[in-house]
Amino acid sequence: MQVTQFLNDLVQKYPIHKQLIEDINLDFSQRLWHEISEKMLSLSSKSDISNDDHHLFFSTFVQDVESRISPMVFALLTIDEAFRQDNISDSIKFLETNMSKIEKASKPSQILLKIAIAQKYIDSKDLEKAEELLKETEKFLRFSSNLEEIIFAYFYRTYANLSFRKGDQKEFYLNALQFLAYSGHLTLTNDEKIEWARRMGMAVLISKSIYNIAELVDSEIIKSLKNSNNLCIYKLIKALNGGKIMKLKDRLEKFKETIKNTIELSENIELIRTKGIVLALLELAFSKQKGERNLEFSEIAKACDISEERVEIIAMKAMSLGLIKGEIDEISKIFRISWVIPRVLNMDQIGLIKERIKSWKKNLESYVNNYETIINESNAN
Repeated sequence: MQVTQFLNDLVQKYPIHKQLIEDINLDFSQRLWHEISEKMLSLSSKSDISNDDHHLFFSTFVQDVESRISPMVFALLTIDEAFRQDNISDSIKFLETNMSKIEKASKPSQILLKIAIAQKYIDSKDLEKAEELLKETEKFLRFSSNLEEIIFAYFYRTYANLSFRKGDQKEFYLNALQFLAYSGHLTLTNDEKIEWARRMGMAVLISKSIYNIAELVDSEIIKSLKNSNNLCIYKLIKALNGGKIMKLKDRLEKFKETIKNTIELSENIELIRTKGIVLALLELAFSKQKGERNLEFSEIAKACDISEERVEIIAMKAMSLGLIKGEIDEISKIFRISWVIPRVLNMDQIGLIKERIKSWKKNLESYVNNYETIINESNAN
């Protein structure tokens, strides 16, 4: 089948994409290979095009122009096609075959296809092989410069998927945050956004070592949970952020039925409560200026809504997690904090920093004025 005829048939099948397909046909007839590339990628990503028609699109059109478009565009089109193939072994062979075509022409494009192969191994549950490929890829990315950001988007998405399959919540969360930073280069459906937000939110709630959650809370993707069946996760994370312990307790009560029917949450309910208390302690410490961080147990107990007897345990837990450094004076019942872990700030916390700078400026101006007065008086004498 000729390319032009194939594209004409495609217009008849998908009139909603008529303009795009006709533009591709025109660029093809005029041999405008640079202009046609983005349009091919756009058409290839359309989810309403059937797998059979996409297979024809690749075999009839993409393979006809593969030597005239950039290796990166060819790699991306190859990935689109591979992920529409049902048989995982066949799709891996397909990716490897096309990777060999561009091996000498473009190392970054080859790396992109290797990442896609790793994802296919994850799908087949061969996590060892997937990790091996991603480790090889990571070495290349670490020592390369000026790479297209879409490579990092695919890399971190795939590594996050691997970590999730391995059950490593913290590693999944960190890689997923990196993926979000580059996700503008990939088109995510609303369902995909919800799933990423749900997984990341659940990681925050049930991981024993994730405490810096402001970056997720401030992201657009987490908002996708608001109008989904995962509202409970969204509300709990919002309460955790900033150590809003009373709000967390309220929401644990409000969503107790949902929590009871969600195994991951019900099995980790005490962890979530403790995490809320630790974050309340962090928030209290952060709200104090450096010279004001000798906190009495009674103040901590009030801020964290716990008994004074539990303060030492919570303080030790925060220190063991590397969130706070300090000394506990059991006799005076004072927690002397010397350091609090840096974190992404929300708007309220930025406002607090702003007020501190104003206070610092005012004090500095007072010192300068006093110093100038002393100097003037000294000169006068």
